[in-house]
Amino acid sequence: MKRGAFGYAGSVEYVFGDIAIACTNVDRVVFPADGITKGEVIAYYRDVADLIVPELRGRPLSVVRYTKGIDHGGFFQKHYQKHFPPWLDRVAAGTKTVAEYPIVDSPAGVVYLANQGAIEFHIWTSRKDALHRPDTLVFDLDPPDGPAGQRFALARQAAHLVRGVLEQLGLPAFVKLTGGKGLHVVTPLDPTGDSVPRPAGGAVRVPTPGLAALGPTGDSVPGPDGAGFAEVGELATRIGALLCRRHPELLTMEFYKKDRRGRLFVDIMRNAIGATLVAPYSLRGRPGAPVAAPIAWSELDDPLCAEGIGLRDLRGRLDRRGDPWQALRAHAGVVSTARRALAALTDGENLAPG
Repeated sequence: MKRGAFGYAGSVEYVFGDIAIACTNVDRVVFPADGITKGEVIAYYRDVADLIVPELRGRPLSVVRYTKGIDHGGFFQKHYQKHFPPWLDRVAAGTKTVAEYPIVDSPAGVVYLANQGAIEFHIWTSRKDALHRPDTLVFDLDPPDGPAGQRFALARQAAHLVRGVLEQLGLPAFVKLTGGKGLHVVTPLDPTGDSVPRPAGGAVRVPTPGLAALGPTGDSVPGPDGAGFAEVGELATRIGALLCRRHPELLTMEFYKKDRRGRLFVDIMRNAIGATLVAPYSLRGRPGAPVAAPIAWSELDDPLCAEGIGLRDLRGRLDRRGDPWQALRAHAGVVSTARRALAALTDGENLAPG
């Protein structure tokens, strides 16, 4: 592997075994306010590849590409491109329509896409070998507009409330900054813990995109291939509804901002088939090059976390603290167990969205 320091030449080559990636235009400034170049972005992704790849591996991937820098806007790309190298994996998946998504299973794939101008990496909550069975439950905590400190304080409070309910249900909870104004609370799931017969081959489809369908009693209505997503979506919906009923002055599941009335939006829509969430350690295409950085629960009160963690901060942080999500996949919850615990906790209360 060849790489310059922080004065980048016009091109740099990264070598991964028999794969060589010639990275071009590495001196192009892509974060103008910060002077961060394309080469620095590629170097960042090479540096964190061993952390980001485990959560990219096997998942349909979409990227946000900024080919001329963030000031010129970016575009969301989910389709596998004809010019992609044959060693970059792919999978056909979709809801109403089927698309062929790239899959990144190696540091070479991360660097290749970063050289294509990808700054943000967004992933499904399921993987290629079981596309209909999500292995991640996500609560996207979106605070209302207002002063940054006030927004983060509300997101922090909401995150602790979500964690408290998850732990009551026997579900582990991990937290990460989104690189925006909110937080993600994530529960790893055992995709085999509620096993159902897997459909034979073909692309995964469900009748409609969006949230899992709910019947008149709140029971999940499984699609032909999407029962796992229906169950996880139902669980997320019921947990969100419970939180909002317990804390109506703080939390809401109202989709439209006009109906939220200054409350934090508990967004559970990342749990639908075909929906994506920003991958851990992905950069965001915003000033400062913020990172969607996993953090420890003990760090939520750290003012530095409230300010965000940027590309140039991340390596020093990892050297000091390590990866807070190192044990993420060692702690997996089971949806059926959590559903029974939730039913007992609420004593049959109807938690379907009203």
